[in-house]
Amino acid sequence: MYATPSPLPPPPLPALEMPAAPGARPLRTRGAIWTLAFLSPVTAEVLTGSTPILLFLIPFAIGYQVLFYGSGALLIREVARRRGLGWGNIVMLGAAYSILEEGLVNTTWFNPYWPDVLTYHRYGMALGLNWVWALGLIAFHAIISITIPIFLAEQLFPQRAARPWLGRGGIIGFGAALTLTSLLGFWLFGFVLDRGPGYSAPPLIPYLGTLALAVLLVAVGVRRWPTSTRVVAPRQPPRLWWLRVIGFLAMAFEIVNVGIFQTLVPAWAAFVVNVLVYGGLLLLVTRWGRNPRWGARHALALSYGALGLFIFLTAPILEVVGSVNGKPTHGTAAIALGYAIMLTVLSRRAKRGAHWSHPTQIC
Repeated sequence: MYATPSPLPPPPLPALEMPAAPGARPLRTRGAIWTLAFLSPVTAEVLTGSTPILLFLIPFAIGYQVLFYGSGALLIREVARRRGLGWGNIVMLGAAYSILEEGLVNTTWFNPYWPDVLTYHRYGMALGLNWVWALGLIAFHAIISITIPIFLAEQLFPQRAARPWLGRGGIIGFGAALTLTSLLGFWLFGFVLDRGPGYSAPPLIPYLGTLALAVLLVAVGVRRWPTSTRVVAPRQPPRLWWLRVIGFLAMAFEIVNVGIFQTLVPAWAAFVVNVLVYGGLLLLVTRWGRNPRWGARHALALSYGALGLFIFLTAPILEVVGSVNGKPTHGTAAIALGYAIMLTVLSRRAKRGAHWSHPTQIC
């Protein structure tokens, strides 16, 4: 049954936490800024084993990845907080960032000789683009590289969570950093590295289509989405252990589904299944997030489950084997332990509050 059709107003913010005026320099946010700038690449690259810590600490690698990933996450968060957008918008903008990174800069969508795509054996390639690989990376980066790092950074700095963190100079600086690293990456990955027979550069028409898709996602992501004025009688959100299981299984599906599908179904069927799974998960989490009883503990449980695959499974394996494809993987377990401690501490601290540390809705 629906209650009286009057929307619930968001909880008021203390005066200290009101967003700064446009162009004003936020106070005491430097720690939060650089925390997010490092959390994004460390979560996406180091914790997952894509760039082990010993390689990440090489000066060029750490500089490039912090500026590229960190600038993207900071600018997306800044847009969302200044415009009063929700987490659904952040996921959408994170998807646009994924297209920028993997499609437009690294060009892995088009290059069948990219090291991580070689195991696909052109599975999913059509019209010059690997559709299955592209869809998986959109989901991965939108959640692991952007949404979860932003959420964790705001939980680490809850008193600053509702306000912008960048002044005008910061926006210009990180915008320039993202532009320069994107151009450098496009030159290296698009035209220099990982060449093969019949491939020398990304095909023009698919590349322009990818650019158009990124622009479309940004245009949709920066808009405030309409919400229903009908208020559903609130139910209890799923139990925390169940959210952890869902997060873990969702990330496990993300990692292993292509390897399974390659031997069972054609690529178009795998693409359809991935669309249904990712779309269903997004709708499910969006529905949960609209529940007024949904709080930081629930989002932390979901995040803990998603990252738990890397913390409790991937990292120990990488630590034991010591090397994968010539990459030294020692030290990954230490990073995983740090994430486990951080998520545990944040989860315990969240018990003292029932809801989000700021009033931004999930969509």
